[in-house]
Amino acid sequence: MIETIPADQLDLIAPLWRRLNGLHQELDRVCGEPPRKTTWKQRRLELHAKALGRSLVQIVRAGGEIAGYCFSSIDGENRGEIDSLFVSPEYRGKGFGKQLVENGLNWLEASGNGEIELWVHPGNVNAIAFYWRLGFVTGPMMKRVTRKSLKRDHH
Repeated sequence: MIETIPADQLDLIAPLWRRLNGLHQELDRVCGEPPRKTTWKQRRLELHAKALGRSLVQIVRAGGEIAGYCFSSIDGENRGEIDSLFVSPEYRGKGFGKQLVENGLNWLEASGNGEIELWVHPGNVNAIAFYWRLGFVTGPMMKRVTRKSLKRDHH
């Protein structure tokens, strides 16, 4: 079940964010980059600062635990972003990630954001493919993606 939580409950996503951060550290190592040293305390402060603007924090409750989350925000310049998304591997393939992102995109688009960005680790090919399937396109160095309409003219 997907639910929205207030930003003051961000610590609920801490265990999942730590798993995501560990994945990013491993990908940094594989890609020859220095491993990131961000802590949950630092990331929570960043997300909380964004939450003071406009944000949507969603969690997935499944199997008696929090199985996933998505944090979306709108900055002071009215740019929309899917800031952080993670679904536990044991709950992937059930549509949770897709629903979290679609909820975030609907919320961002309803707020008047035409261009929505997110950052994907360039080594995270599974995440890149996931976002491609949702209509995003890759940008420079495959780090930034922007959601664009994939509608085609049928003449």
